[in-house]
Amino acid sequence: MVGTATSPATLKIAYNKNISGTIDVAAGSYFTHNQAKSPAFTFGSLATTSTVEYTTTGTKIPVQATQYGNLTISGSNADRSLNARTLTGPTLLAGNLSIAPGSNLVLGNYDLTILSSGSITTSSATGYVVTNGTGRLRLQVPRAGTSAMGPVVGFPVGSSYTSYTPVSLQQTTSVSDDVFEARVLDGVSTAYNASYSPTGSAVLYQNALKTWLISKEVPANASNVTMTLQWNAGETTADFVPATAHINHYTGGAWDTNTNASEWGVGSTTGPYVVTRSGITSFSPFAVSSRANGVLPVVLTSFTAQRTGSAVRCAWTTASEANSRSFSVERSLDGESFSTLGSVAAAGTSAQAHSYSLFDGQPVPATAYYRLRQTDRDGTETYSPSVAVAGTTTASPGTLAPNPTAGPLDVWAAQVSQAEVLTILGVPVLTQQFSTPTQHTSLDLSSLPTGLYLVRLTTAQGQQVLRVTKY
Repeated sequence: MVGTATSPATLKIAYNKNISGTIDVAAGSYFTHNQAKSPAFTFGSLATTSTVEYTTTGTKIPVQATQYGNLTISGSNADRSLNARTLTGPTLLAGNLSIAPGSNLVLGNYDLTILSSGSITTSSATGYVVTNGTGRLRLQVPRAGTSAMGPVVGFPVGSSYTSYTPVSLQQTTSVSDDVFEARVLDGVSTAYNASYSPTGSAVLYQNALKTWLISKEVPANASNVTMTLQWNAGETTADFVPATAHINHYTGGAWDTNTNASEWGVGSTTGPYVVTRSGITSFSPFAVSSRANGVLPVVLTSFTAQRTGSAVRCAWTTASEANSRSFSVERSLDGESFSTLGSVAAAGTSAQAHSYSLFDGQPVPATAYYRLRQTDRDGTETYSPSVAVAGTTTASPGTLAPNPTAGPLDVWAAQVSQAEVLTILGVPVLTQQFSTPTQHTSLDLSSLPTGLYLVRLTTAQGQQVLRVTKY
């Protein structure tokens, strides 16, 4: 027992020392643990006004899972990952959590719950709670009561030792005091499952590269919350525009759009950035975008390209769309330079799932790459990841691209031994022969006058003649 109810005491376990048994800490007493090894002791009764401190420099310390009174995390190192204090199980705190600059309390996959009697004190952006797993920081956010707004409750969290990205909540309803839960993920996804794990593609267009997962202990309790999010310079895409930044909410299987322009823009143009949104009544993933239509104009759930007979079928589905104008399928031979095959009108704005398809009626025999370009009504364009379609050895009609052409012309056909370009009257103007038959070659028509030409291919299956327009 450290101290008594009438005579508080202090016990410090020095570095590389240990103690065995069960340790009780009385009211007003102080216990300091400076041991990197797994402790030989366990905690028994920790009075609400007792204090346990985990401290060392440059050494990781496991934090025992129990209910603490006051908890202090201290000690610093230039590499804060070496200074981690990591939970070993679900942990409760009835008093104050104090995190010193240069120290971090790491949750891993365990929740840290601050009871209604507790609080958090942090004095630096280098000392906070790291949510690097499924563990959440759980705090009570009091109701508004007789005032129009309840107190602002800060959640000092970050996804890593070097990324402080806190969130604060403030209730505007007097219905109930609610326990809220927060953690931060790196990156933003087009979709999330019921456990808030990312299941879609990465969003990399005019957005902060963080997702804040905010939930409630009792979802049925009515809440109306004002939320403030903070992130750092360098934690956005290169095209991010601070002046139009705003919070978006992933709800109902899609990212919403915050149309309240009075809540757009951040307090600083150099970071850290801060943005606020009010009137939030449901909770799940939140992110920050600077595009007018929110994180995504379209939630794309799939895009595929597959050979079907003599064609390639490109198909895609969307879970929802917002101000979407069209989809265009593009094809590339090298995965870098793409040309448009065709376009399909989009649904516009819809919360329903939609399916689309477009056929490439003249696919090349070689491996080709397909991608989807989505265009908003405001002209903004976004692209899907490219999909490779393997080449085929099956004999197929020759293909010319681009057609029409200003000069460069790619030719595909099975086992071509000779390619000739002729005038419309049949006069040869360009000839290429191949000692080894090929299925792809390039011709240059740049020196020829504009007009219609014939391309005669000699293959193992015989000759075929195709038409090309030179402009």
